[in-house]
Amino acid sequence: MFALIAIVAISAVLVIIDWPQMSKRGDKREFAVYFTLLCLGIGLTVSKIWSVQVPNPLDWMAVAYKPLSKLLFGLF
Repeated sequence: MFALIAIVAISAVLVIIDWPQMSKRGDKREFAVYFTLLCLGIGLTVSKIWSVQVPNPLDWMAVAYKPLSKLLFGLF
């Protein structure tokens, strides 16, 4: 539980530090991307802390290309 609170607190500090600089420059899109990636990182970190099985992106590629692989290796 301490790790979860620490991750959220550190993320909040990062947003507090970066918000004035980005709002001063008027980078709304940059802040939206920054905030989205930060939330994605927090979500993955929390899932790692709670030992949730997160699928690997390469697993999806293996599923997609497996029929093609079987076809090509079947020809030779």
